Parts: sequence; structure tokens; C-alpha cells
Amino acid sequence: MGKSADSDLGRFSKARFVEAAKESRELEKLCDELRCEISARLHQGLVDEMEAVVKRLNDLGHSLKLRYDPVPGDIHYRDRRGRNVDLLIGCDNVVTVSFKDAIDYEE
Repeated sequence: MGKSADSDLGRFSKARFVEAAKESRELEKLCDELRCEISARLHQGLVDEMEAVVKRLNDLGHSLKLRYDPVPGDIHYRDRRGRNVDLLIGCDNVVTVSFKDAIDYEE
């Protein structure tokens, strides 16, 4: 992935979230920026792992190909024969970020 866990995350300090919480649109924007950052970081790792799995499955006789170019949160392969799809594998993921909107009922 190439980025260390600390690079480019300084802008997401708790102090910045507390400040942004004073203006709902600013908080929404900051949460969205963090969600996008996390999604982008996860995406490359997921693409790499899916490629490794697909390669192994294809070595075992499948003929999986990308259904479309992967985008963060959406990676799909299929083994298609004409109109029939023999095997479909996909990875759909959702990253959620919120600040001060959750209540922990276990405490």
C-alpha cells in the first residue's frame, strides 16, 4: 500500500473533530474525508488479495475475469460462459465514520 499508518492522518486528530463538530457541515465533510482515506487504503490491499485468490482459483480450472475495473468498496470477478455465469466472487465493503452520534449501551 505504500503509506505508513501515520502519514496523512494528522488532519484527523480528535481536536479537529471537536472543532468541526461546532458546524455540522464541516463535521460531515471531515467524516467523509476520513471515510475516503480509509477506503482508499483498504482498496489496494483488497485488490491485491483478490488477485491472489483469483489466480489460484484459475489455476484450479476456473476462468475468472474482472467484471469491471475495481473501485473502492466494489471488486467483482466472474467466470462467464456465454450468458451463464459459473462462478461469481465479489468483495463489497463499506467504511463508516461518525463522530459523537453513537451511544454505547454496554457501559
